Parts: sequence; C-alpha cells; structure tokens
Amino acid sequence: MKKIVSNASLVILKPDILGDEELVICLKKELNKRALKITECGSLLLDIDLVKGLYGWKKVDYPKEIEEYLCQQRLPVWLVEGPGAVEKTLLIKKELRTKHCTGLLHTLIHSSDSKEDFEREWEFIYSKMKTNNQIEVIVFIKSESGCKYLILKRNSKKGDFWQPITGNVEFGESFEDATRRELMEETGITKVKRSFDLEYTFSFHDDNRTQTERVFCVEVLEGTTINLSSEHTAYKWVSKDEALSTLIYPGNKKAFEMLGKKVSEEQEIVRVFENELMNIPQISDYIEHSSILGISYSFEKVIDYMVYIEDDMFKFEFCHLYDKNFLIDKHLEGMDVFVRFKSMKWLENDLVKRPVIGLWILEHSVLLNSHGNILSGITKNARIKFDNTLIPRLKQKYLELRAERHNLRFLVQDKGNISNELLVKATFVKLVWELLLLSNGYFFPFRAVLSSFGKDRIHNGDKIDKLCSSFLSVSGKEVIDLSQILIEEVIDSMHERNKFPREFLEKWWLNLD
Repeated sequence: MKKIVSNASLVILKPDILGDEELVICLKKELNKRALKITECGSLLLDIDLVKGLYGWKKVDYPKEIEEYLCQQRLPVWLVEGPGAVEKTLLIKKELRTKHCTGLLHTLIHSSDSKEDFEREWEFIYSKMKTNNQIEVIVFIKSESGCKYLILKRNSKKGDFWQPITGNVEFGESFEDATRRELMEETGITKVKRSFDLEYTFSFHDDNRTQTERVFCVEVLEGTTINLSSEHTAYKWVSKDEALSTLIYPGNKKAFEMLGKKVSEEQEIVRVFENELMNIPQISDYIEHSSILGISYSFEKVIDYMVYIEDDMFKFEFCHLYDKNFLIDKHLEGMDVFVRFKSMKWLENDLVKRPVIGLWILEHSVLLNSHGNILSGITKNARIKFDNTLIPRLKQKYLELRAERHNLRFLVQDKGNISNELLVKATFVKLVWELLLLSNGYFFPFRAVLSSFGKDRIHNGDKIDKLCSSFLSVSGKEVIDLSQILIEEVIDSMHERNKFPREFLEKWWLNLD
C-alpha cells in the first residue's frame, strides 16, 4: 500500500555518515529545527542498476568505485516531509558537505534535487525498499480430534525448508494489514474464523540487517482450501509436536509452543464451563440475558469467569435474589475457579477507571456466551476512546518516569533512605514496561506479571528484562547509569513507534504543567 506524499524529499544515508553517529544526530536536529518530519522508511541494498535508476543515469562513470562506496551495505531511507522540504533538505546537505565532505565519493547523503526528482525517485525506490519489520502467520484448525497447524515448504531457491507464513511489512503498512496480505498471497485464504496477535516478537539477523518479527495467528474452518504461491512447493497440516520437530528456527518453534499453550488453555476454559458451571442456577437462569467470558491466569492456576447480565435484570432481579458481590468459588483438580456476576454498566465503568488492564482482560478472554451485540459495542467504544487518548497517556506516563528518575537521584545521595529508594526503583521499572508495551500497541496485565509479559512482546525484551533486574539490585552511581540506559530504550520506542519528537523526550522538563 504505497503512501501518497506531497511536500517531501527523499533522503538516503550514505556509508560515510553511517559511521558517524554524532553527524546523523546533527542531521536529524537540523531537519527538526526546520519543522520537517522524518519517517525512517526502511533500508535499501543498492547495486549498479539501482544506482542508475535512482539517479536517472544512462550509464555510471567509475562503476567499480561507486559499487565499493554505495553497494556494500544497506542504506537507511528517510522520507522528509513539510513545507519546502526539498529546498530545506538541499540547504542542509550543502552545509554538511561543506563542513564534513572528504571527497567526490564521500558525500554523506542523497536528497532529491527538485519536486519532480522526488516524485520519480519515490516511484522508483518504493518497490525496492524493505522495512526491518517481518510478520509470521500461524494458520490453525481446531476440531474434536485436536489442533492442526499449517506449515509450508519453501522452494529450492529459497532454502527448501518448512515454515509458517512469513513476509516483510511494506512501508506504510500495519502489521495487521501485512498479515492479511501475506495470508492471501501465500495461501489464497481470505475467509477466517478469527485472527489475533500472539503477542510474541523476536529478532534475527538476515540479509545484512537485524529484523524484528511479530507473530499473528489465524483460525480457519476445516476444509479450507490452500492455494500456494510460487514461493512454496508443498503444504501440510501437522500436530504441534510434528511442527516443532520439522521447523528449523527457534523463533518459529517458540511461537508454535506459545500458540499450543494458548489453545490448550482455551479448551480448558470451555471444558470447565460446560462440565462444571453451566448447570449452576445462577448461570443457567441468566444465560439468555448475559455475556460470559473466561480467562486463565496460568501463573496462579486460576480460571476467572465473568457473567455480565443486562443492567435492569441485574439490578432488580439478580441483586434481589443474591447480592451485587455474589461470587462462586470452586476448587477443581488443583485449580481455583471463580465466577463473578456484574452488570453491563459495571463493565463500562470499569473500562473508564482502568482501561488498559480492562481491555487486556477482554482481549485475553474466551467468549463463552454472547447476548446480542452489547459486549462487542462496549468493547469497541472503549477501544476507540483508548486510541484517541493514547498519545496524552504516553506523554503523562513518560513525565512520571522522568520525575521518578529525578527523585531517584536525590535518594541515591541520601544513602540512609533505602526503603524509599526501593519503592521508587520498583515504580520506575513498572513505568518502563508500561511505556514500552503501550508504545508498541499492547495493553498490559497486572503488575505482578508485567515483566514476564513484556519480555516476549518487546523488541530486545530479554535485554530490557536483564537491565531491569540489574537496576533493582545495584546501588549508588550504577542505579543512575542503568536508569539512563532504560530511559534511552523508552525514548527510542516512543520516537520510532509513536513519532514523539526527540526534543520533547530529551527536554521533558519544559512540558511540566
């Protein structure tokens, strides 16, 4: 899906500027100073033909030298947008070259010479450019005989191995859009039973770059027809164990293990409800007037069921017969099972009071019974409100994070106040995880499982978890040093994912009320 742009210039960073991080930062600051927005589109590996096409040359003088200079590594591509983007970028390029250029084949950056050149370059380069984001799609079928997973065999030119659906996220495309496109392109599937984010992300190095892969799952009906593209030569439906023994990459294997666990938990939620709870009067008497959800907290060996009853029926009948805090508590096979009864209005209010955790619960629950479209309507409205307030929410949490770090500086100096320091450190880590999850598009669960939840969902999640553990255990100057490293991770995420200006993130105190 090509992005339509105007008032823009194309910037390609050349190898000599890539070796000077301070110069790259300087370039960004100069562009921001002139009210130009930078979108880091992806990267491009040039060859001589691509160089000719990019510059519109009929032939390349000094092809050997050009190849050695421009064609040995992937070059970042930026889209620079704003009034007078071409003219302003050309001026910055001229100033940088005057100060830092060391020769004819060391010219720091490419930028469009005119609006016409930009349109030609953008048209030419768009299809050649790759982002560093990948998606993996696991297609599966649930039936009485068990769960089956789809794997595809790549053709001999692409490695001749088995894998799930994978593909590159194109520039301007969301992960969800890429999932639908790759699903259709590689299997021909357009009708699905449900599609969801597995909330697992991993990184790998390939094609001379570090890539981040996010995993989605698609459940289809038995008998779904598979039409392979030329990228694959065969397909088969396999059990989880067969998939794990056939796949070759650790990231793919872990994704299948996670999905297998999720499917098993869902099946257990349904089994307990149908076999143990369905005929309890408080449930059976109101099932036609309620929506029922079940969620498994495997870390606590708990299944929680929520029965949301029509407002008037809950208020005038259920509460009269029982109580608004009525609870069913059962102990089954080493697992605690709770059934709570609330009104639809209670759910609406809960999503206002704690939208992030409330929406996380809804996203991770199994829908066991639906009463009309009331529940889906409440969920949809809550999600719209949340999306509309995400940026101010991130801003407020980020200011809280910086304030906690400011407090930490004083507490580190006051060596006798250990208990307060531990409390501030714990709050700081909580805010780091919350900001990283929210900026990457995830709701988050309760504080007790925040770090374990975040590890699998955030790029460099394992690294951040180790940094947080070290931060909580050290003292003195190390606390301040590690807190700065964690803040830099948050800054990078908010800048790249949510387009927060670095000036705001670095000069946060100017935004305090």
